[in-house]
Amino acid sequence: MSPLPSRLRALVLFAVASLAGWLHAAPTITQQPQATVIVTSGQAAVFSAQATGTGPIRWQWRRMGGALTGQTGPTLTLPAATMAEVGFYDVVVTDDAGSTTSRPCRVLVTPVGGYPNTLRLDTSFAPLFELDGATIDSIAVAPNGMVYVCGNFTHIAGQPRAGLARFSADLVLDSSYAPAAASSLFGLLAQPDGKILFRGSVRLADGRIVGPLGRLNSDGSLDESFAAAEFRQSRGLVSIGDLALQPDGKILVAGSFDSVNSLARSALTRLNTEGTVDLTFNPDLGAEPSITSVLVSHDKIVLLGIFKPAPGTNHQLIRLTSDGSRDTTFTQSSLARDFYRPLVVDPAGQIYAAASFNAGTFPKTSAFVRLLDDGTIDPSYQCALDSVPRNARAMPDGRIAVIEDDTYPKYSYGVLSTTGALEYSHSTTANSSTVRLSVLAAPGKTCSILAVSRLRPDFHFPEG
Repeated sequence: MSPLPSRLRALVLFAVASLAGWLHAAPTITQQPQATVIVTSGQAAVFSAQATGTGPIRWQWRRMGGALTGQTGPTLTLPAATMAEVGFYDVVVTDDAGSTTSRPCRVLVTPVGGYPNTLRLDTSFAPLFELDGATIDSIAVAPNGMVYVCGNFTHIAGQPRAGLARFSADLVLDSSYAPAAASSLFGLLAQPDGKILFRGSVRLADGRIVGPLGRLNSDGSLDESFAAAEFRQSRGLVSIGDLALQPDGKILVAGSFDSVNSLARSALTRLNTEGTVDLTFNPDLGAEPSITSVLVSHDKIVLLGIFKPAPGTNHQLIRLTSDGSRDTTFTQSSLARDFYRPLVVDPAGQIYAAASFNAGTFPKTSAFVRLLDDGTIDPSYQCALDSVPRNARAMPDGRIAVIEDDTYPKYSYGVLSTTGALEYSHSTTANSSTVRLSVLAAPGKTCSILAVSRLRPDFHFPEG
């Protein structure tokens, strides 16, 4: 018998090797375990999977990457699930050829009787993901419940959007909203009439660039009736740090600038509803002030920033009356060395802020505090957080929703009671060293957005 030609012999050997590889491949999971199992505390939580492979198949269930003792079959049963067993699970399937790991699956355990007066994870909200470099920088909720987001993204919820998008109250992308092509937006503020003020700039279809402040109509087009104010800063770059609406519809603009429309205005100006400068408002904030936050508390204006001279502090909190004069009944707390963000005003007009203290003057060197009406620290408010929250928003019932840095790369979401007690917390993990977080509170819902530089998972927590 003559030997096979070399080319044919190579093909036969390749076929034999491929068949051997197929016969000895790692096991195949033919049925993945359920993605999520939700049970009431004390009930059984059950996951199951099926697989095929070469020779005997061995199973090892894991929780958060750690092997579970005795859980070595195709079914995982937690006979009486507790809150301590909440987390992510998977199963490693092994045969004589190798191992395969299932998709992650999740156990959620609800307390008996539900969640009275607290928050819970809304599992009906599918996380939105953006790819490399995407971030969300600001969120605004309109009176009708529509949610506006801006940031550094070209697609969101699978649809092209140039840095600005609108969602329904249930966080479904509004396909009918066609905003002006966003160039660089940093902040949004919803008006009662449905129009949206923005900080940053937008590039229009005709090539015009509008900024650093403007307004959009409810359909996303530029509001041409809003006067485009010209901000200047003789000492450097103009910065619009924050916006706030007064009850009469006038707009407070704070930041780093020293003139508006050629009028001397130092770090704070007030615009009329159509965008012109309010000539009756020109507060004296000292030399070279810089403001990072502005809020309205009833009929008064709360400012966080640097005001010279600043006795004993770097960043101060000051309060103005509606005409721009300094409210002398509000004084800087003698305890605090420095105030900084987050700055929050709740529905009752109470002011919350982060503060730092000299050693020995306060139980903590930094804390999230509530101020009394005269500007002193409220001793009845004892914040339970170990550190100052990264961001905070007042909820309609007066509680404060917060995001707190945890041990990297974890971040915790929580709700503080009106006395500072931590009523609820939820921890999540980000996979980037650059994290931007924002908390949004609306009637009946709290939407927490976690934005990271590489991957942005969104979480939605409705009020229970």
